Amino acid sequence: MNCNSRPAISVLITLAFTLLLLSCTSSNRLQGYVYYRLKASPSTLDPALIADVASATIAAKLFNGLVRLKGNLDIAPDIAQKWSISGDGLRYTFFLKKGVRFSNGRE
Repeated sequence: MNCNSRPAISVLITLAFTLLLLSCTSSNRLQGYVYYRLKASPSTLDPALIADVASATIAAKLFNGLVRLKGNLDIAPDIAQKWSISGDGLRYTFFLKKGVRFSNGRE
C-alpha cells in the first residue's frame, strides 16, 4: 500500500462511520414530544421510591424540588423562594414562590 493513500483511506473510513451513525437517527418523531435516550429503563417514576440512576435522571427532568444544586454544588432555591432553620437545627421552614401549583392543581 502506498504511504500517500493512507490518509485518504482514513478519511473515507471516518466518513463512512459518520454516515452510518447519522443514519441511525429516527426521522418519524412526533411533534411536541421530548425524546431522551437512556442506557437503562427506569424502575419507577415515583420520587419516593427512586433507587436507580435511570429513574433519578428522568425524575430530575420531570419534578421540581424545594431547592436544587447549582453547578458548583451550592444550594439554590427551586420552588422555595427562601427558607429558615430553627436554632436547634431540627425544624426547616420553606416559603414557596407565588404561583407554584401541586400536581392536583392547588396553589
